[in-house]
Amino acid sequence: MIEQLPEQQGRLLERWLPGATLVADHSWGSVGRRVLEIEHEGQRYVVKAGAESDHHIDREVWAHRHWLEPWTSRGRAPLLVEADVEAKMLVTRHVPGRLLLDSPHVDDPDAFRQAGELLALLHGQHAVTDLHQQRREAERALRYLDGEHRIAPAGR
Repeated sequence: MIEQLPEQQGRLLERWLPGATLVADHSWGSVGRRVLEIEHEGQRYVVKAGAESDHHIDREVWAHRHWLEPWTSRGRAPLLVEADVEAKMLVTRHVPGRLLLDSPHVDDPDAFRQAGELLALLHGQHAVTDLHQQRREAERALRYLDGEHRIAPAGR
């Protein structure tokens, strides 16, 4: 069992991918979630395991099941392998790559062009307008920006 996971989640992972081994811990430590790159039978996976307070796993599972096909069909997002919303855990295929943030490509226009193409694919799907959700998300974003973050102030 992988020690980085609480016992219940570790048992669930062992049931899904018996004997999996840890390759790397990609957790940021900011939202009570473990993000682990693992290997099982020669394949790489990513395990996302949330703490009890994590309310994002269910939305992430929903996105994988209902919205990400335009990306997964092109190999631009990981395929969902297993998920248990109650246990606050999901497993996806590993997609190699690095975050753009803090990389030499952070100012590369091609990286942003690619991101725009991916967003166009995502937004080109069936749309649902929920004004209540839009208001909540805007308020949440403003609260986030009022706190500590890595976005430079205007003019920098």
